[in-house]
Amino acid sequence: MKLYLSLLGFLVCSLVSGTERTNNLLAIYLVVDKIPHEGLRQGTIKPDGIQLIPEPVLTDADFVGYDRNNHTIEITPRAAKRLAKQIARKQFGPRRSTIIKTKDAVNFLNGDCADEPFVLVACGKPVYVGVFKSMISSSSYRVPTLGFAGIEKRKRLRVVSFLSHYVREEIRVNGERITRPDVRSHPIVLEALNKLGL
Repeated sequence: MKLYLSLLGFLVCSLVSGTERTNNLLAIYLVVDKIPHEGLRQGTIKPDGIQLIPEPVLTDADFVGYDRNNHTIEITPRAAKRLAKQIARKQFGPRRSTIIKTKDAVNFLNGDCADEPFVLVACGKPVYVGVFKSMISSSSYRVPTLGFAGIEKRKRLRVVSFLSHYVREEIRVNGERITRPDVRSHPIVLEALNKLGL
């Protein structure tokens, strides 16, 4: 079954690659307009039709680790700084984004910014809507959320990690209990991670 899903993911990645937004296998984009909060809270929001900021905030080169069990993402400190600047620019304007230094990026992402929606794109295809969630936020969402977990030093590389959460709920269909699939394990996402060696 895993082989079948991998082959299916590879096929889809290959077919979609001609319409990629960028040359990245995996990218996270911030969104241009506000997304209805209710759609994020209920988990009903889909990435189709959402206008994305043209340049991704995180790309292939930024991802240095990914734990498939808990979906923890690890990025470089430079990527964390760029992410903080992009969110600051979007939420507070260009002046605030220029004062963020690398060490301040972590503090900003951990509490100074409001929750910020994003779209994860794999092999050029928007896969799901998620939220960068501040650790001091009391909001809850039924979409994947990424929250700052910490910085650690591995050999010479410092890694910024984000814990990922996702509410997997059971629904009833014709009297049967069915668990909603975890979009973070979508075959296209898994294929992109495989190609990146993560």
